Amino acid sequence: MTDRPIIFSAPMVCALLDGRKTQTRRLLEPQPDTFLVDGAECEVQAIHIEGEAEPRIATGRCITTQKIRFAVGDRLWVKENFVPDPSCDDDAWDDWRMSYTEWSGCGSRLRDVPDALRGPDNCYFAATARNSTGIRWRPSIHMPRWASRLTLIVEGVKVERLQDIDDDDARAEGTQEPTLRTIGGELAQAAWSERQVFQRLWNSLHGPDAWDANPWIVALSFRVVRGNIDEVPA
Repeated sequence: MTDRPIIFSAPMVCALLDGRKTQTRRLLEPQPDTFLVDGAECEVQAIHIEGEAEPRIATGRCITTQKIRFAVGDRLWVKENFVPDPSCDDDAWDDWRMSYTEWSGCGSRLRDVPDALRGPDNCYFAATARNSTGIRWRPSIHMPRWASRLTLIVEGVKVERLQDIDDDDARAEGTQEPTLRTIGGELAQAAWSERQVFQRLWNSLHGPDAWDANPWIVALSFRVVRGNIDEVPA
């Protein structure tokens, strides 16, 4: 079991919070080299080797040295756009000889947040902010572990072509309304299937031809736990 960070956009964070997202797909890097078996592309799958924490990629009957950085049992802490918002009158600031107003006015260095105020309860999140006017959000990539409010417990790992996704899996990706009212500026149509919504979502994130490229991806299934990873039992 390994703890890892994972980045999600605001709509996907909302889907996680609402219980509508229990899967995510990530590009497999590098893409595996495949070959033909009886005129068809060989099978590509994740193989668990005894004694190894991470599964390996197998092409046909060949187990490669390439490993997938996710495994069943891993705990993923969600990174999202945020700002720290600790209480300005907490006694913890006395140890730093600095009020929150002074701290926020001198560059808002995360390392200067007192240990007692490090936690998601003392943060403000872009995905669920009621009024974000004038807020300069910190990019998700810079979120520290202590600020995360969502933990994902990996329950399944599989390798497949992107276009192998069906409507059920697309729904588990969080494609239902109201998560996606627009996709890349395009209004989601009621006639679209869940798979079609996911196709447009993927293209909006990876480029207009990303779906047609049909790359190999890692599909993760997980259980969502509301809480910081350090408060979730291992």
